[in-house]
Amino acid sequence: RLQGDWSSDVCSSDLSSCCAPLGYRNNSMTRSIDVDPERAPMVKRIFELYASGEHSLITLRRTVLDELGLRLSRSYFDKILKNRFYLGYFLWQGVEYKGTHEPLVSGDLFN
Repeated sequence: RLQGDWSSDVCSSDLSSCCAPLGYRNNSMTRSIDVDPERAPMVKRIFELYASGEHSLITLRRTVLDELGLRLSRSYFDKILKNRFYLGYFLWQGVEYKGTHEPLVSGDLFN
C-alpha cells in the first residue's frame, strides 16, 4: 500500500513502476533515486552517439556493445532515448512532474 504524497517521489512509469532506470539507482534510505556513478556515463554516451546522427538503433546497439560492453536490446535503446526521466522529469498516473533527481542529459542532447 502506498502512503503519503507519491507525486514527490521519482518513478519511471515507462521503464518500470518505481525502479530506477539505467544510469540511476534506488536509494532506500532516502526513498529517492540517485545517479549511478558507474552507469550514468554510459547512458550519457548513448545519447551522445545517437545525437551525432550517425547511428540507427541497430548500429547504436553494436557501437555501445563494442565501446562500452553493454548489451541491450534495440527496443530498450528506444525506451532510453524517449524516456524524459533522463531530463529530470517523471510520469505519475499519466501526468508529467519535475523530479528531484539529477538529470543525466541536457534538453539539447535529448532532442
